Amino acid sequence: MSIEDEDNYWTEMTVNFRDIFNEFFPIKIAKKYADKEQQIIKAETLLKETFEEFEKRLKLRDENPELNPDELGESLFFIYSIGGINKASNLRPVMGRREEEPSEDAQKILELISKGSELGIHTILWLEDMKGFAKLSNNNRQWLGNFDLRVGLTMSGDNSRLLLGESFAEKLPRLRAYFKDDSLSIDLDKFKPYAVPSTTEMLEYKNNFKQRSQ
Repeated sequence: MSIEDEDNYWTEMTVNFRDIFNEFFPIKIAKKYADKEQQIIKAETLLKETFEEFEKRLKLRDENPELNPDELGESLFFIYSIGGINKASNLRPVMGRREEEPSEDAQKILELISKGSELGIHTILWLEDMKGFAKLSNNNRQWLGNFDLRVGLTMSGDNSRLLLGESFAEKLPRLRAYFKDDSLSIDLDKFKPYAVPSTTEMLEYKNNFKQRSQ
């Protein structure tokens, strides 16, 4: 999970989430600058570790084509919150031999997006707007096709058409969103997003998990 360095509220929430649910599944938190006191690593380090696991599973599957994704390792959810590309210099396009191309870290994310799910590594990507995705993918819209599940809050008509196939998100009221499952031929589903859970609520969820496992 990668979070903005200056946003203390989100840092506190994600640290609480990790501390509460870490007994059920391992959780690592990363942000722009590491924080040893809170056991937070750099975002680039988490991306590197995730990609190394991806390469390890890819090699294992190539050597054993009959293996199922769950036999390659436990399901891994890579949550990467970027915001604006201007805040992540390692993801900005770089100059290639003839023209701009995705940076090394951007290429890693794109590989995780396109091939990770078949290896049990699932990427959840959050961006401030679709311009950020265009820069990340060097204006290659085909990469968007790797996201069957998409959520959009209020945005411009152009961004809405690119993400959801319709301009409807342009007229969304506050605290509403659209959900699109690209694998199904159904209309967009409008919903009210959940609020960020409080520590008390997360502790209640923890107790529910414990009761289910007994």
